[in-house]
Amino acid sequence: MLPAIAYMIVCFVVAAILCCGYVLTRPIHVRDEMKSWRVFLGLFVFCFAGPYLYNEGMTQWHGKELDHAIKDAVGELPFNDLIYYKVTSYSGSEAKVLAVFTERLAWGGTDHPQIGLTLEKKDKGGWKTTSYKTLNSERLNIETYVFPVYW
Repeated sequence: MLPAIAYMIVCFVVAAILCCGYVLTRPIHVRDEMKSWRVFLGLFVFCFAGPYLYNEGMTQWHGKELDHAIKDAVGELPFNDLIYYKVTSYSGSEAKVLAVFTERLAWGGTDHPQIGLTLEKKDKGGWKTTSYKTLNSERLNIETYVFPVYW
């Protein structure tokens, strides 16, 4: 929860700085009809949703190509129920993927552990998982900040 609050605060500050810059650089004769709170609200939504939209676009473009390697890697991980994955970065030879799982905890609750996968392109054209890192897991008592925040 704290990373989500921190993410919103950072988006608020970035939107405020961009809004001030936008308002201060407009000519005075144009500024009289402008509503700065609308500009701020638009910039805040853009700052908040921008990274999510980027990851969604990357997943739509490259997800099918990486799907087989991700499903193979899931079988080797200590978590078994994959909910979804997002491609966070992609180059011609390397890709980074965030995979979110679900698991039941001993006390009856549900956790959504997050795993960061690094994939590399093989010489034959396929993809292979070279490493993974557990980013968030209540059962393993691991918590790191993931940008943008996923649940």
